[in-house]
Amino acid sequence: MLRRLRGSTLVAKLLAMVWTMAATLFVVVFAGIMSQPDAQETESGTSLVALVVVIVFSSLGVAFVYWLARMVQGQIDDAMEKVHRATEGGLTLDDFRDAAGVAPDPWQRTLAEWVTTREGLRGQVAEQQRHAAEFADVLERGLRDVAHCKTALDRQSRMVASVAGEIVPILEAIVASMGQNDQDFHTVSASVEEISTNMASISTTADTVGTNLQSVATRSGTASANLRQVREAAERSGSRLQAVASSLGHMSTTLGAIKNRCKSARDESEMANAQVAGMADVMNKLSHSTSQIGRVVEVIKDIAEQTDMLALNASIEAAGAGAAGKGFAVVANEVKELARQTGQATRMITTQVKEIQGNTQEVVDATHNMVRFVERIRNANDEILLDVDHQDQTMVDVATAMASASTETHDALQSLGESVDGIAEVNRNVQDLSVGIGEVTRNIAEMAIAVRSVPPTIVHLSEIAQGAVGQLQEGARLAREVTTHADALHKTAEEWMNTYNKINFSVANRGERATPQGQKARS
Repeated sequence: MLRRLRGSTLVAKLLAMVWTMAATLFVVVFAGIMSQPDAQETESGTSLVALVVVIVFSSLGVAFVYWLARMVQGQIDDAMEKVHRATEGGLTLDDFRDAAGVAPDPWQRTLAEWVTTREGLRGQVAEQQRHAAEFADVLERGLRDVAHCKTALDRQSRMVASVAGEIVPILEAIVASMGQNDQDFHTVSASVEEISTNMASISTTADTVGTNLQSVATRSGTASANLRQVREAAERSGSRLQAVASSLGHMSTTLGAIKNRCKSARDESEMANAQVAGMADVMNKLSHSTSQIGRVVEVIKDIAEQTDMLALNASIEAAGAGAAGKGFAVVANEVKELARQTGQATRMITTQVKEIQGNTQEVVDATHNMVRFVERIRNANDEILLDVDHQDQTMVDVATAMASASTETHDALQSLGESVDGIAEVNRNVQDLSVGIGEVTRNIAEMAIAVRSVPPTIVHLSEIAQGAVGQLQEGARLAREVTTHADALHKTAEEWMNTYNKINFSVANRGERATPQGQKARS
């Protein structure tokens, strides 16, 4: 576009120079002819030729100004339409290609690259949104599994703690009763029978607890696998965020090139405005010259009327002289005829001069319109430059949001890693607790056998009971640790969910802040 405007400006300069030279030549020739009063016939013919030349060049000037105005108006409309479509998002790469399939000038090629980058960025954003949705689904499933595991762990740990709280006092009572006298043996035997019954119940409960702990371990493994999938999805999201940030950098560079092209277009429009203003001055001078020609024509008209009057007087005197004045009468008639022709030519010149003045005024008006058109071009370039600045600021805001999202995603990945490690630790603790419960179950079974054996085994039973008390206390401690790890896992999951919500909130705020700027650019 700028190259065509510069070519049109050069043609306008050449035509204006030729037109000015022709008008100057006409004025010089006409002044030379007017300086010779005895050459009236030559003056009349030359004046007509000069008049024809002025008319021809005036017509060429009017045609040129009309053509230039139409061309400038077409360029303005085309530029404004493309800017409007670009801000509305309806501009595609095919709008910048000619019949050969390429963009006609660097400005449009740069804008086409910007449109291509924008479409690619839209696709990446859509892909990012899709992966974010997948990521949210996986995260939700993982959180549900974690919550379920935490609930199961809490229930089992409370059950183990309750059973341990019931068994430990009984075993302590057994150990204390074993130190009594033989007189209390029957009482101890009764207690042993009751303990045997309790041991059977405890063994059944321990089996149930072991089964439940196995289920908890399985669910913990599932939750760990889901969290690994969440971490992998988050890593993919981080990679795509980096790709989007790279595309934003390329788009920012393209916007900088567009800004430089717009500044160049504004400088060219100012130069064109100066040239058109010079042309307006030349047109004003030409209008003044035509006014001078009109005054000269009025003088010629007065001379022709006086000559006609003298010829009439000469004819009257020749008629009064009779035969002696016949020759003088012929000359008087010729002078009268010349005066008539001069008057007719003067009227024609007056008509043509008025037409030239009218055409000159039209050229002056067209020149002023062209000044306004060039001013509109400059204003359009300023608006484009302002829109590009808004887009550049929007890209900076989006890039900042992407950088913040990348940082928060990295922190979330670290939290996920800690969560996975915590779940693995919980799984190991659950397995250890299951092994401890199994050992307690075996010890209780052995204790029951010992209880049903002979009384001398009471001492051994006491030792086994003490070991069982220690193992139950260890089981209670492991249950408390499992509860603590479950609470930590739930807290970590809640922190990770809050981080994910903050990322979505930050990106949404960035989009809402870019939307008013886009609406302002479209307005």
